[in-house]
Amino acid sequence: MTNLFLTGPKHIGKTTLWYRVFHRSGSTPGGYVVKRVVKDGRVVRFDLCDLATRRRAPIVYPSTLGTWDTVHSSFDTLGVASVLGAISRGSIIMMDELGDRESGSGPFARAVRLALSSPVPACGVIKMASTPFLDEIRQRPDVEVVTLTESNRSQVESHVEHWLLCTRKVLK
Repeated sequence: MTNLFLTGPKHIGKTTLWYRVFHRSGSTPGGYVVKRVVKDGRVVRFDLCDLATRRRAPIVYPSTLGTWDTVHSSFDTLGVASVLGAISRGSIIMMDELGDRESGSGPFARAVRLALSSPVPACGVIKMASTPFLDEIRQRPDVEVVTLTESNRSQVESHVEHWLLCTRKVLK
């Protein structure tokens, strides 16, 4: 079974597409998603959220220098637990998203590699950025990366639905 990841420009609807397809199918993936935390109309941090336990941990917050700081320990703890938990439960492993910040966590990267090699199918979003970790994932023979654009949204959604249907048959 091939693992399936969507990529594309920011705010094109990659995560929304996954949510829509999972909701319509009645499937509940394990793994994690990244959620932005907004206060008074501004993003104050991003949290990693375990889909099974609903636990959250901050992964990115604004620094005093006007950039964003990464909390690698959240990837090493909750990130690893959410990926390994999905493998052990045999539920589809959602990893939304894989990006350059995730590349900095050795334990998390090892958990992702384990998930991609496991018999449990994995899916999610992978940023377009080029890092050794992200490039390694894209080059794996068991990973398919599909670019989402405004013009191919319906075709990609059909492809994701077909992938999920095939995946659910494999997991039964």
